[in-house]
Amino acid sequence: GEPVVFPDGLILDFFVENDSRCPEDVTCVWAGEVQSAFSFTQSGSQETLSLTLSSTGKAATLDYKGYTLTLFAVDPYPTQQATPVHPVATVRLSTSLPTGG
Repeated sequence: GEPVVFPDGLILDFFVENDSRCPEDVTCVWAGEVQSAFSFTQSGSQETLSLTLSSTGKAATLDYKGYTLTLFAVDPYPTQQATPVHPVATVRLSTSLPTGG
């Protein structure tokens, strides 16, 4: 996917580091998890943070310099076929930073 640029200049990018979730069409002993990385770029400085989403359905959260990122899902869910090249993350980004105006 493409990075997202926010009005305050923050650039957020996402990629999957590891996806061990049990494919939908397979019976597994362990449900697995997906490890994602989020790259935050602002004012020329970049930092990448990892976040693991388990198969329990509970969202995962990380904090970065006044922002809170909540990861709800990574789609599409794996199947026995090849892993998709362009996964999509469903996230919410909130901030406790003051807004201009």
